[in-house]
Amino acid sequence: ALKAGDNHADEGAKHGTEAMERHAEECVKLGNEAFSHNNFAHAIEKYSEAIGLFPGLPAAWCGRGGVLLRQGKLQEALKDLDEALRLDPGLLYALRDRAEARMKTNDIDGAIEDFNAKLSLAPADGRALSGRGQARMLKGDRSGALTDFNFAVRLGYPGAEELRKKAQHT
Repeated sequence: ALKAGDNHADEGAKHGTEAMERHAEECVKLGNEAFSHNNFAHAIEKYSEAIGLFPGLPAAWCGRGGVLLRQGKLQEALKDLDEALRLDPGLLYALRDRAEARMKTNDIDGAIEDFNAKLSLAPADGRALSGRGQARMLKGDRSGALTDFNFAVRLGYPGAEELRKKAQHT
């Protein structure tokens, strides 16, 4: 049987969880700020704090995974990016970063899968097109790679022209 005060306890717990989520979101913002200034140690600290406060926040896993990727800690990055995508399968930065981590660990099929998912959500992404083009080259799909590089060049993505020229002369 419910007692008169039970409902207040539920409300208090709910507000406590909401406060922790808000604090975690603030930590992610601080982590993003540090990340944008290449202050990776502080970014990792803030993202980890956010995860500790509210593990269901995909942006925290994505941010930390992105920093770990840029530090070359590929297996750790993949674990965080997998968790971010488990929580939010359409998280664009997580798809892009996991594709790049998969490329660096020679999981070319996995990288193409992630680039395809990213491009289905954001078709005019020169970075993803260039990445998928590079993955296609590694798989021997020169024609598909050239299609991706041509589109990336039309979008004005830096480096796409060099990738296209390299593919044309391979």
